[in-house]
Amino acid sequence: MKTWWLQLPSEARAVGAAAVTLIVAIMLFTWLKLLSIAVLNAQEISDMKPRIARLLGYEMTAAELSSAVAIQRQTLSSITYDSQQQSARAGAALQQTLRGFAEDAGATVTGSQLSVNALVSDQDNEEEIDPHFEVLSVNLSLEAAPIALDAFLVAVAAHRPKLAARTMEIQQVRQSRRNQDKARQGILNVRLSIVGLKAVTQ
Repeated sequence: MKTWWLQLPSEARAVGAAAVTLIVAIMLFTWLKLLSIAVLNAQEISDMKPRIARLLGYEMTAAELSSAVAIQRQTLSSITYDSQQQSARAGAALQQTLRGFAEDAGATVTGSQLSVNALVSDQDNEEEIDPHFEVLSVNLSLEAAPIALDAFLVAVAAHRPKLAARTMEIQQVRQSRRNQDKARQGILNVRLSIVGLKAVTQ
């Protein structure tokens, strides 16, 4: 090979040397380019590892998170009226429900009034409006025997979403010719406020 190379004219040897040099340069450039790409890819993979680990962690806990969200929604639905329902309609339904409880317990509803207000929370003795909830309040006036009042309050306590008696005033029916039978039966005049919470859509 060396003999053959030396027998070539100087011009041919020069062209051959230039060609070999060019090929070597191209190969070297290609090798350096591939090496650079490999280094960059390795760096990107290294940078992506923490993110991939986090994503894998999220995937592993996705079922637990979904279960926790479902439990929270179920808990919220057990203590508040649906946020998708209009406040006036939810309040009217509550008012009708309470009238039904009173009638089933043997009490007589002599008056009821509905009000819907923003929930006010007490933060360090400063009242603040809670934008997430509204208070559905029904003021009821009842005539009921003690056992009927107990039955009514038991029904209120068992209701879902949860309700609470915020205020209650009880008086015995006054003895008079018109109320003689009621007084003899121990009928009570009861004024109370029953409240429930309604979630507000954000």
